[in-house]
This record gives sequence, C-alpha cells and structure tokens, in this order.
Amino acid sequence: TMKAYEYDGKPEEEPKEIITKRGHDTIRYLNTANGFDIETSSFRDADDNKRATMYIWMMGIDGQIVYGRTWGEFQWFLAFLKDKYQLGIHKRMIVYVHNLGYEFQFLINHVGISQTFSRTMRHPIKTLIEDGFELRCSFMLSGLSLEKTAEELKVRKQTGLLDYTKLRHSGTPLTEDELKYCEYD
Repeated sequence: TMKAYEYDGKPEEEPKEIITKRGHDTIRYLNTANGFDIETSSFRDADDNKRATMYIWMMGIDGQIVYGRTWGEFQWFLAFLKDKYQLGIHKRMIVYVHNLGYEFQFLINHVGISQTFSRTMRHPIKTLIEDGFELRCSFMLSGLSLEKTAEELKVRKQTGLLDYTKLRHSGTPLTEDELKYCEYD
C-alpha cells in the first residue's frame, strides 16, 4: 500500500488495450484490473440530520494499492493517471466499484461526471468520470455481497480490524490494522 503521490505505475509495462466499436465510435480500454473504494464515518449534525464524510479512499491498479485521505488527493491522482495513460473520452480505464451507488453519492460533488447509466435513480451501473475513467458497479455484475465476492475470488476479507462506531475524518491517524482492512476491502 502506498500513498497516491508515491505511485508511478510501471512505465516499462505499458498496458495493452482492448478496442471496442460502437457505431462510428471507437473506444480503447486499458486492459488492467482496477478497483476503487472509500471508507466513511456517519454522524448526526446539530439539527439531527444524518451526515457522512469520507476519510480514506483506496484504488487498486493492476495489483498496486494506492490511497489518499482527501478528495483533493483523489482529484490529483485521477489527473495524474489521465496524463500518464493519455486517457480521454476515447481511451478509458475501467475501475470496478462494489456498490457504486454508495460511492457515487460522494463522487458527484468532487469529480466531473459526463455519462451515467443507471437502473434506477441512485443506482448507477456505470458512470464516466473525468472523461477517462469508466466506473462500473461490481455488485451489479456479480450479484454477490463484498464478502461473498471475496470468497469467490479466494481473497480473505479482513474482519474486526475496523471499528465502524469510531468517528473519523481525513486527519484522523489510522493504525496499521485499519490500513490493512482498507487495503483488503
């Protein structure tokens, strides 16, 4: 696991591309395995409204896990990846998000969204952000909970390492166990 600004990818191994044609449009996808997740803390404000804040985001890029603690770091990282791989509307990186609908509610305030395909309101199946990252809902594809998906993929989900009752924010120090939980999640 590394902080976002430590990531430099594998320049000697330029990812292969998968080319698709849709009508007159050609879209190239990087042939990499990528995932994204956030951890949040929920609380009630002074008027008893339910609120939540993201305190860490993680992105797996072809076996490397990177993380950041703020939306600004996430925006910087997307811009870095977009430049590094020359991503855009016709060349994209697919990123799987388990239960994209939840993360989407946070993302809409922090990234540019240009296309979304949803089965119902607040339940996107895929969305294009920053014109280069196609987020796809892995829950919709698998139909399995995150725990069951981990079992199917033979990945051991870490349990008991994160106390969800603790209120956290981007400046809250995280223990090695908490970071390990986030990495495996």
